[in-house]
Amino acid sequence: MPSLLVLLPLWGCSPSLDQVVQRTVDGGFVGVLHVEHRGEVLVLDAWGDAIRASDEAPAVPNTVDTVFTVGSLTKQFTGAVVLEAQDRGLLSLDDTLEDHFDGVAPERADVTLHQLLTHTGGFPGAIGWDDEVIGREDYLQRAFEGPWDVPVGTHRYSNTGYSLAAAVLEQVTGEPYERLLLDWLVEPLGMAHTGYETPDYSDTVVAHGYRGDEEPFGPPLTARYDSDGPYWHLTGNGGVLSTAADMRRWVAAVHDGEILSDEARATYWSPLESQGPSFWYAYGWAYEEWGPMGHNVNHDGSNGFFFAFVTWWPEDELYVAYYTNDVTTSPEGLAWDLSRAVLR
Repeated sequence: MPSLLVLLPLWGCSPSLDQVVQRTVDGGFVGVLHVEHRGEVLVLDAWGDAIRASDEAPAVPNTVDTVFTVGSLTKQFTGAVVLEAQDRGLLSLDDTLEDHFDGVAPERADVTLHQLLTHTGGFPGAIGWDDEVIGREDYLQRAFEGPWDVPVGTHRYSNTGYSLAAAVLEQVTGEPYERLLLDWLVEPLGMAHTGYETPDYSDTVVAHGYRGDEEPFGPPLTARYDSDGPYWHLTGNGGVLSTAADMRRWVAAVHDGEILSDEARATYWSPLESQGPSFWYAYGWAYEEWGPMGHNVNHDGSNGFFFAFVTWWPEDELYVAYYTNDVTTSPEGLAWDLSRAVLR
């Protein structure tokens, strides 16, 4: 997609935060921007329509409380639920697929939960479309039978791996993935608008997704969902709905130790699998070094209509996030421009 902003690589030439925000808004940004530095909210505002006008109804504007699909940010929830399950003695990160399921082909029987969560399990990015009607057992059979073209131990971003991790969680607890997410993480933290179908979204607006003038995607809570959440091409790896406030609450809680044991949190935030001299992958987070700006953890998520990005700079206690329901208005490099403007 075309960039609405030009990244400025020279440290001393970074525009101010107000300038970055204004350029973004002037470029037609639709969604919510959130920037918070050392506990001070510098930017928290919304622009554009959550639901465009139609012949039947007027437009509904975005607000800071709008519910968005956050896509692959779901992975950080799955990573945390797995670590919580380990703390409860229900599984181990060293468990293999063969430990929990029958019918795994020998080539993938020894793949561990750790490998699934770090995209090194040798599974493809996807084994079908997000909205394909497919239950857990059919999904597992398709995943386990292959064929695969990724060697185990090689980093290849894999939604499939995270769905398999969610299936392990269901296997060891007897509970649906969303129920675990809500009971163990979301509800204890008061994140009232985070989940799939279970939360009550009636007091706010769930955005529809757009891609320019194409047919819209939405509302997300549609027939694409089974009775207990999305079908299995999304379960555990994408599709969670949330708000700017809930996502900020989540990052603060997991960083400050409100949830997960100290050992689990140390694992959760650690750079586990190196992808080069300055990039690693943790359990649902990318871990990067940015020279004078220090290191951050981040992740994005998209289904081609919505786009979400969250990054946290621990040394500077800088939180930057944005959520858009029209990907054609999502500036390339926006999170880094916002971060650079604060840290320059």
